[in-house]
Amino acid sequence: MTATWPGSGRPSKISPRTTRAIINQVKANPNITSRDLQSSLAAPQVTVCASTTITTLNPNAIHGRVARKKPLLSKKNQTAHLNFARDHLDKPEVKHGDGNDKIWGCFSSSGPGRLHIIKGTIHSEVYQVILEQNVRPSVKELKLGMKMGLPTRQRPKRFKKIYQTMAQEK
Repeated sequence: MTATWPGSGRPSKISPRTTRAIINQVKANPNITSRDLQSSLAAPQVTVCASTTITTLNPNAIHGRVARKKPLLSKKNQTAHLNFARDHLDKPEVKHGDGNDKIWGCFSSSGPGRLHIIKGTIHSEVYQVILEQNVRPSVKELKLGMKMGLPTRQRPKRFKKIYQTMAQEK
């Protein structure tokens, strides 16, 4: 059996300090080339190939990939965007809903239950209505019977009494 001896192989020309300097240069200027890095290392009397700088950057998750050169929008699309903006310049913005709608739903291994759309905030009375109008009918439709269980994790403390009364009514 062959063992790998510590220190076997050619020692690296680039020290950990120089590696950090290369990484900082690349982070400061992501478009820097390996030739530029090579010439910047030549100043402190470290002569390396351009490929050595690349192999130094690869283990540090910095890879030299070039973005594809293409226009973001074609001339046709640029004029279409401009015409659309000019046509809709004086029209008011239309927003859909107030952004505070929620959907409540239930499911089990027997299938999905009913959905309930909630507008506004949920308080005790709203939650009781949801349980009465959706949970109980869903349990009957899915034929769960006594297998029904309410979630015990992440249940809000303010609904504790509601859960207790539902568990007693089962």
